[in-house]
Amino acid sequence: MLDAVRPGSPAEGPSLWPLVLTGMIVVGAFRLWSYPSWDARLMQFGLYRWERKYDFPSWGAFTAGRAGARVLYGRDGAHASVTVESVSVPVGPPDLVLRINGKPDATSVTDLPSQLLVGHIGMFLHPHPQRVMVVGLGSGATVGAVLRHPGVSVDVAEISPEVVEAAAWFERINDGALRNPRFHLFPLDAREFLLLQRNRYDLIVSEPTNVWIPGVASLFTKDFYAVVRSRLEPGGLFAQWLQLYSGDPRIVAAVVRSLAEVFPFVSAWIVSDADLILVAGRERPTFEPRVFGERVRQVRAGSGFSSPNGMVALLDDPLVILASQLATDQALRLRWPAGSAPALRDFFPSMEFAAARAQFQGVTYAVENDLDERIHPTAHERLFLEEYLSRFPLDEPEQARIIASFSQVSPGYARLARSLAANAILEGREDPGQLLPLADDVVAKAYLARALAADLDRPPSSGRGKLCTDYLRVATEALRGAASVLAAPPTRDLESRIDACAAEFPERLEGRERARILLLGAKLEVQAGRLEQARRLAERATRSDRANLEASRFLSALGSL
Repeated sequence: MLDAVRPGSPAEGPSLWPLVLTGMIVVGAFRLWSYPSWDARLMQFGLYRWERKYDFPSWGAFTAGRAGARVLYGRDGAHASVTVESVSVPVGPPDLVLRINGKPDATSVTDLPSQLLVGHIGMFLHPHPQRVMVVGLGSGATVGAVLRHPGVSVDVAEISPEVVEAAAWFERINDGALRNPRFHLFPLDAREFLLLQRNRYDLIVSEPTNVWIPGVASLFTKDFYAVVRSRLEPGGLFAQWLQLYSGDPRIVAAVVRSLAEVFPFVSAWIVSDADLILVAGRERPTFEPRVFGERVRQVRAGSGFSSPNGMVALLDDPLVILASQLATDQALRLRWPAGSAPALRDFFPSMEFAAARAQFQGVTYAVENDLDERIHPTAHERLFLEEYLSRFPLDEPEQARIIASFSQVSPGYARLARSLAANAILEGREDPGQLLPLADDVVAKAYLARALAADLDRPPSSGRGKLCTDYLRVATEALRGAASVLAAPPTRDLESRIDACAAEFPERLEGRERARILLLGAKLEVQAGRLEQARRLAERATRSDRANLEASRFLSALGSL
């Protein structure tokens, strides 16, 4: 017995090891077959990004909510996990979503206007762009937009090979940019690319991912902007995309100041009320309205996409592109003067932490409520749209077309449409059916002001004193709502009715209130370019209320024009 188990003695009988190994293989195969697989739709949803938007009551509800998505591409790389998914939408082809580490970085529907305009705005403003550099590839839509301009070559710095592979799925929105012989790909970090090579460009476009992503803040510093400026040809422009959703006023102020300390010219443009585009250069580009219109119609920036996003098709219209300008260089420097916010620097990456905090707080900066020269001009410098309209003023059919199209785009464009609608109402030439989509307090007050004006112009009757009070209150609000870069309501009838009410009921229209209304009229006349009428109204405002410092300052400012 001892010999049978002594080391080195031969074993007797059949070996059990083949059976044991076979059993282990069978059990392992069963476990692998029965173990739940990773579902990319769930793993790459980026739920951390949407904790305030989605509140799934259960795991089943979460999986059911993602059942409609179909993953077309997915790969883990050294720099990121990248997926492309297809999501059904009510109208048109499915929405393609490029996700990087779970966060949507580009879509073929929702984000398309921003991706196109960040490429087109600088191209249209530059008189003869030939060579362009784009920071990051993404879906390739921005590169495709630039390549629509004849004779232009594009260098793209994209560090992730997986993003390049994913972009091939977006050919319907990038015009097959990756196969275009004028497209040149450099697998480098964009900042390193600009530092290492000596090429100069007519336009550099930077549309990185959201600023709260670690490392992205280095593309928004004064130091980076100095590198960009050194790589621009004379007359070259730089277009910078910046998110407003999950944003913060201090972040926008810091980015504007960082640009303004490097570039003598900076202008702000807005898309869908959530995406800001800052265009900068060594000087304000020369703007020729006729040439601009011809180039927009030649390039046809919104054609060929079959997109359910209503704004995309409108990009063939020069007015739509120009109406996205939010503020001039002068207005930006007045709103955020030197010292109002610290410039961002490489060695003090404060933006990265501020942006991350804003992301998890779910903050959105409604910049249009703070600065929108399309509605409330704040500087002498004119918007490019104003220059265009001075050459090609809107006739009534054109105004009707704009009311119909702008009302369907975004709240910012809808405000412009309402200003035109309010003017049409005050002048008695509106189409009631066309105004239904715009029904709000601006339209209602315009109708009410017109009705009260008709009553006030009738022969005197009892209750006329209250009618004066009601008319002047409603009329001032209606005129304010009717004023925009597209429309400047005349104030002559308001002035005559102020005089009539003041003469008949002086106790109801004391000097302070009269000055306030006259000053509003003066501002509207300046917006319309009628400076003589503006001076007259401002002088009357100061005579009506000598203590009104705003009226005095406004009159003084008019003297310098």
